[in-house]
Amino acid sequence: TMQDPYTIYIVSDSVGETAEHLAKAIAEQFKPAMYETRKFPYVDSVETARDIVAEASAKDTMIIFTIVIESIRDAIVQECAAKNVPC
Repeated sequence: TMQDPYTIYIVSDSVGETAEHLAKAIAEQFKPAMYETRKFPYVDSVETARDIVAEASAKDTMIIFTIVIESIRDAIVQECAAKNVPC
């Protein structure tokens, strides 16, 4: 049987290229596992970050992020911990 692909959310306050490269490098370690990525570029608010984590918590996913703004970065880490989302 074909297993559903694992989803990696890529969250960035810029384009997200760095996080995307990291996600691909990590996923390659788990071949032949299937995965897909979903990018969330230009995240510029705590509210948006929390919404992304809430969406991720409803799915079998992990979050990889590159965020410079400390309040947004902290919100992602806190929400991931509260919702048991690996990040």
